[in-house]
Amino acid sequence: MRVSLTALRAFEAVARTGGIARAAEELSVGPTTISRHVAALERRIGTALLRREGRGIALTPAGIDYHAAIRGAFGSIETATDRLSAQARGEPLSLMVMCDSAMLVRFIAPRLAALRRAVPGIGFRLAADEPSTADAPRSRIVFCRIGAMPDGVLLSKPPIVAVTAPGGPPLPKAAALDGQTLLHHRTAAAWQEWLRLTGNGPAPAGPGIIMPDKASLLAAAEVGSGIALACTTLAGTALLEGRLRQVLGPGVVMGGWYAERPQSALATRFVEWLRAEITAIETQAAHAIAA
Repeated sequence: MRVSLTALRAFEAVARTGGIARAAEELSVGPTTISRHVAALERRIGTALLRREGRGIALTPAGIDYHAAIRGAFGSIETATDRLSAQARGEPLSLMVMCDSAMLVRFIAPRLAALRRAVPGIGFRLAADEPSTADAPRSRIVFCRIGAMPDGVLLSKPPIVAVTAPGGPPLPKAAALDGQTLLHHRTAAAWQEWLRLTGNGPAPAGPGIIMPDKASLLAAAEVGSGIALACTTLAGTALLEGRLRQVLGPGVVMGGWYAERPQSALATRFVEWLRAEITAIETQAAHAIAA
């Protein structure tokens, strides 16, 4: 069965970006053109690939299966094109990854060997701050952060838990915090909100220690400098290895890790790898905490 490559490209872009308007912008055509190509593909195949969902669209079961089957082919074509283009410029094929510094230090850096195995033959440039446009096109950048990113790809919504070094009193509730040192990331606001959400009451009076980033916050907690708040994504490995312990009861969700919607096959492969790694460590941490 002959199928229009243009129609396939239109459908793949809609399925990957999550919308006709986004696909149209990526392919530099009008939304009507995208809709026409997808409709022609559906007629050719003989089944619906998209369905209306509120004000947007969603893939039908057939559309999900079809996209899973064709996206690898488009990804291979794009990667081969990028690789050849890079070779013509005398440069290696690489992906710029810009993310939260704690995600970089605590999560990605220890897993670089696994990343290279999952995405072989690709170079990576990792940065905790956004590079200039001259350093890397935005289509090569993946953003990962804790918080809200409406147009991004959700990777995880991990619980935020209170952690400290092994040993010491059990600290089952906030009343036991009197005399304890609280470690803060930039301000005390997160502790106040977390204690309110978990029903532990107001933060105890007393001096705390303010750290500049979440990576140094966790490093301080590991050596017994105080009690910190951290998501299980970043604290999971330390909890599993016994370098940290959870205190003050169950955690609470206060945000999520998001990635900028991938604009290239390489970025898509990285985001898929990162989501799988996050899911694995958070699942292990949840089991360890429950035990």
